[in-house]
Amino acid sequence: MNVYLIDLFCGAGGFSTGAQLAGAIPILAVDSWRPALDIHEKNHPNCVHLCVELGGCLDEFASFIIGFIDLYVPKGSHIHIHASPPCQLLSAINPGRDYMQGMELVFWTLDVIKMIQPHTWSLEQVANRVLLSSLKDKYDASISIIRMPEYGIPNCRKRLVMGRGFQISEMEKELAPSMSAVFDSVGFTPPDEFQFQADGTRNGEGRKKVNMRSTSLVSYTVTQSHPRLCNASGKNMMIPIDAYAALQTFHTNYFDGDCPVSQIRKMIGNAVPPHFAEKLMGTVSKL
Repeated sequence: MNVYLIDLFCGAGGFSTGAQLAGAIPILAVDSWRPALDIHEKNHPNCVHLCVELGGCLDEFASFIIGFIDLYVPKGSHIHIHASPPCQLLSAINPGRDYMQGMELVFWTLDVIKMIQPHTWSLEQVANRVLLSSLKDKYDASISIIRMPEYGIPNCRKRLVMGRGFQISEMEKELAPSMSAVFDSVGFTPPDEFQFQADGTRNGEGRKKVNMRSTSLVSYTVTQSHPRLCNASGKNMMIPIDAYAALQTFHTNYFDGDCPVSQIRKMIGNAVPPHFAEKLMGTVSKL
C-alpha cells in the first residue's frame, strides 16, 4: 500500500526527501517561507506546495487538509502527516526565547493532526524540557529524545520526536561518519591549517577560548552559522554549501539555484536530516 505524506512546516524539504527515499509519496508541502518552499518544489515537482502562515484558524486549516485528502488521495491509502514547527522560541541557543509562544504553535499543530486523524503521524522539535513535560501531560503519543549520530547522521543534533504509528526501537542504528569523511564524500579538502571545527561557543576564563575539536570526529550540531572550520589559533572559515548540506545528509546539488547563500544556510540548519526521515518512514512502511 502506498504511503502519502503531508509535510507541515516543510522548509526546504528534509523530511519529504527522506520519506520519498523510504518509498512514501509527498503530496502536500506547507510552509510560510517562500524561498524554502521553492527549493522544496525544485526537488519535489510532483508535490502540491502551499505558502501560508500556519497557526491560524484551527477548524479552517484542518478542514482544508481533510478536503485535500478526499480530492487527491486514493480511497483506502495510508496518510502520514509530519510537522516540524519552528524551534527558535524553544531553543536554548536563543536567549530571548518565549517558551509559551513556541509551545502554542506545537499544541496548535498537534490539535490539527488530532482533527485530521491520519493513519500515522510524526512531529520533530528541539528537546526542550518545559515542552517535554507539557506534552507528556497533554497528549497520548510516543515521545522520544533522539541523538542523531546514533542513526548515521554526521552531526550532534538532538531532537524530540513524537507521534503514532512508527517505532523508534525499529529504526536501524548506524555509526555516523566523521566530519572529514563527509568532506571526502563531496570532494572538499579544507586548507591544511584548518583541521579543527568550532561550534560558535566559548569557554574557559572569561569565556575567551573557542570551543573546538578535530574534524576527525562527528560534526558539531549544524545551525545556520556553525560549525565552522578553524585553525589552532581560532581563526575560522565557513564550510562550502555542498559540504555543509552533506552534514545534514542532503545530496549534492540539492540547493542549486539562485537563492542567497545566507538563506540556504538557514534552510540547512533548520532541516530534518533526510537520512533520519528515511529511517523513521521506513518503520511506517512496514505497517
